[in-house]
Amino acid sequence: MTFLPQEGKGRAEGVSLSNGKFSLRMLPGRYRVQITATRQTGIDPAMNLPRHEQYIPARYNHNTALTADILPDRSNRLAFVLTREAGLALKGTQ
Repeated sequence: MTFLPQEGKGRAEGVSLSNGKFSLRMLPGRYRVQITATRQTGIDPAMNLPRHEQYIPARYNHNTALTADILPDRSNRLAFVLTREAGLALKGTQ
């Protein structure tokens, strides 16, 4: 999951999920949220390396409308629920 600052404040932050949860310290501000996940689909015979595909729909990453408002001096709780099409339900605590 990636948080991209929207108001010129803060910096991009990335975090990995563990059992659908995350914890992260961030500067206050509004962030655009991108959620990505890949899975192995086989081996590239030319490179002899694993091939991966993005299985989270673009509406949650490249074309995301997800945002997070991080307020100063408090514990911010965030929850992002992806539809069944995405195959995931995510909840996070910041």
